[in-house]
Amino acid sequence: MLLYLWTARHHPPAEDGSFRLGRWERPVVAGALAWLGVELVVLLAPARFRPAQAYALGAVALGAVVYALLRLAEPAAMTSQPQPSPPDPDTRPAGEQPLW
Repeated sequence: MLLYLWTARHHPPAEDGSFRLGRWERPVVAGALAWLGVELVVLLAPARFRPAQAYALGAVALGAVVYALLRLAEPAAMTSQPQPSPPDPDTRPAGEQPLW
């Protein structure tokens, strides 16, 4: 949710016919943030969950290391969208016969 809020101003305008929340976007985001806060309290408060918390923090740390390595190794790939490749002329839809 925080990443969405951080990048929301950079999103391109939605195409016609696509799903949009419109004026409900802010209440939905606020509700999602509140619910995530409740989940965090429930899962982080009891001492019984300390081993699970250690595994989760380890996974987050590993993800951060992988992200940093990829960012250093391929910075262009981490900051731009891949371009679609042109269609292969040798492929045909199923059932289409060759012209020769």
